[in-house]
Amino acid sequence: MLNYLEVDEARHFTLNDEYMNLLTVSELESLAEEVGLKKAMGERYAKAKAGKRSDFIQALLAVEGFAYRGTVPKAMRYPRRRFKFARRTSAAEGATQSPGETGEVRREPEAAPAA
Repeated sequence: MLNYLEVDEARHFTLNDEYMNLLTVSELESLAEEVGLKKAMGERYAKAKAGKRSDFIQALLAVEGFAYRGTVPKAMRYPRRRFKFARRTSAAEGATQSPGETGEVRREPEAAPAA
């Protein structure tokens, strides 16, 4: 369904504490490596990882300049597949589009003035 609708996870996903609280410390480490948080934190990463899990999560979410919105881990992405049917051509699309999609404006007939 997501593939058919061509959903872009990056437009709708924000890396946050709700997501991170679902992960184990090992998974958090993998996530930090995958999305670049480990590199962005530099030396602070090892210190944060040595602390409590909740403090580790807060440290991962406090990296200045990191784009949390739109950063989608592999685990949250769906596999994209091409459909075996070709996309509609612009001529075919014009035949199936509603008036609003083609730029045409549909107007309701005006009521006759009351006598």
